[in-house]
Amino acid sequence: MNPKYVFTLCSLLWLAVGASAQENTGTDRWLAQADELLQEAVVGGLVDYRALQRQAGVLESMVEVYPRTEAGSEAQKAVWINLYNLAVLHQVLKHYPLKSPQAVPDFFSESFIPFEGKRVSLNHLEKQLLLPRFPDARLHFVLVCAAKSCPPLLAGAYFPDRLDGQLERQTRQAMDDGRFLRVNSAANQVELSAIFDWYEKDFTAEAESLVAWINAHRSQDLPADAIISYYPYDWSLNEIASPGPVAQPRSIIQEFTPSRLLPKGSWEAKVFNNLYTQTREANVEGNTFDVPRATFLTNIIEGFAGVSANARVN
Repeated sequence: MNPKYVFTLCSLLWLAVGASAQENTGTDRWLAQADELLQEAVVGGLVDYRALQRQAGVLESMVEVYPRTEAGSEAQKAVWINLYNLAVLHQVLKHYPLKSPQAVPDFFSESFIPFEGKRVSLNHLEKQLLLPRFPDARLHFVLVCAAKSCPPLLAGAYFPDRLDGQLERQTRQAMDDGRFLRVNSAANQVELSAIFDWYEKDFTAEAESLVAWINAHRSQDLPADAIISYYPYDWSLNEIASPGPVAQPRSIIQEFTPSRLLPKGSWEAKVFNNLYTQTREANVEGNTFDVPRATFLTNIIEGFAGVSANARVN
């Protein structure tokens, strides 16, 4: 073989291997960052949104820039699962504090996730991308919609090399959880999450009935003739209980306290003029930057009258 062609072929192979390694490295880095973030924010399946606020910028950047992986691969499935859960957390923080994701009318329908040159919504990512391309009913127990009736959120990321085991473990955890699957053995009744009602076709596509699907992922089988019903879905935010009120943003309106109060029958008038000029401004992070000069003149006229004998009301 001509040495020139050998060199060219080796160069092309080197470039292909290099590109693949770079892609894998980017995916590994993104998954590791997602794993660290979720480990810090999730406790017992619930989310510490107050602590997560400190990572709001990181969370937004992870939703904006995520790995592009081979179509139909386990890597793509894992990345999209993590992307959905991170995007849900990002949506919560955009509107936090809030009591429920349903308090935001477009929570699941707002197109904010970049995908192939456009923006898609959480609904699109779940129902048009993940579920059709990866028909696996266990996905319903790892995609968490920020509500308390959702399955518990994993305190960590999903990884391609152990994805099947993670999916099965999270599914079995939900199926064996008496809060998620409410069994009344004496009455032969089972109350299921509304997830089984909404996505019944996904479950019966994998088993002859809902009960059969559940039993395939449950430690103790339910009776095949169990009476099935669905309990109301609790859309309250899946937040860790907080010991105190949520800190509200500080008002930028100046507080005014009078220097003294006037006795009844007294009055007072004040005129205040202020000339102010600036050539620099500061943003919310405290960073300053140059701006064109701006000058302001403020004129305030104030009148006070005492209306109480004990000089407590002006």
